[in-house]
Amino acid sequence: MPVRNAAAIAAAAVAAAKTQTVRLPGEEVAAGLVAQLAQEVISLDERIKTTDADIEGRFRRHPLAEVITSMPGMGFRLGAEFLAAVGDPP
Repeated sequence: MPVRNAAAIAAAAVAAAKTQTVRLPGEEVAAGLVAQLAQEVISLDERIKTTDADIEGRFRRHPLAEVITSMPGMGFRLGAEFLAAVGDPP
């Protein structure tokens, strides 16, 4: 599941780190690691969004997509998971 507001959380963490007035040994190394990890979270969030869009596109092109999504609670994610589990009908 994607991290909600990953970019905002990462930006807030970096902004908070920049306003810190107390200096500690190893702070620069830790700040670099935090910035790197924040960028990785943002990158992963983008990959998840891209993959979600790809799955949705493929699911929507399936001949049974409209029937599956007409069932209560069945969106494209659950519908795609359902098709992956049961396979195509013969």
